[in-house]
Amino acid sequence: MIGLVLGVIFLPLALWCAYALRSEYFSAATALAGVFGGLAAVVLALAFMLIVPNFQVNLFAVSFGAFAEECAKLLVVVAVVRTLGERRSLRSLLAVAVLVGLSFSSFENLSYAIRNPSSLVLRGVSAVPLHASLTLVAAMSLSRRFGRVSLFSAGWFFMAAAFHALFNLTLDAGAAFLFPALLLCFGYAVLAILVWKRSRYDPEDA
Repeated sequence: MIGLVLGVIFLPLALWCAYALRSEYFSAATALAGVFGGLAAVVLALAFMLIVPNFQVNLFAVSFGAFAEECAKLLVVVAVVRTLGERRSLRSLLAVAVLVGLSFSSFENLSYAIRNPSSLVLRGVSAVPLHASLTLVAAMSLSRRFGRVSLFSAGWFFMAAAFHALFNLTLDAGAAFLFPALLLCFGYAVLAILVWKRSRYDPEDA
């Protein structure tokens, strides 16, 4: 039973690693760094939320939680991108972002499954596409020659954090808002797919 649960939790991550390695978007070393980087991002996000005072207003608490998670994941993406070497391109950057997002959601889902196994289904259809999609969107802030971040490019990160906060607020509103929350995840996934497809024609991918 435990093996089945672990298989379900880490299946999206494993499939993405297999696809990206086969497509040569990154190396096995980068894949390993991204997997453990996702775990590091979970710990880092938790640390961010522990060092700030408790917010009495739910809007601020949820917004900061979303910001902390997106910030932690993006910092890990920056670190992991250094392992790309000659594979550096916009497409490889986004592939790493999805890798980190899927790893983050896998380890986060594992922690939720340990505490409440019944939450695994909802987490699987919401947190997995949410983190993969929004990490990709946030990583676009690094797409101008890998680090030359402008005010405009940074907007991608803040958009991802805002979308994440909106999802959290919708989900926290109660069971009646579950379907709208899942629709948001679907919308974020569509946006990520469009950005991914567009990256094929970006000059950085040449």
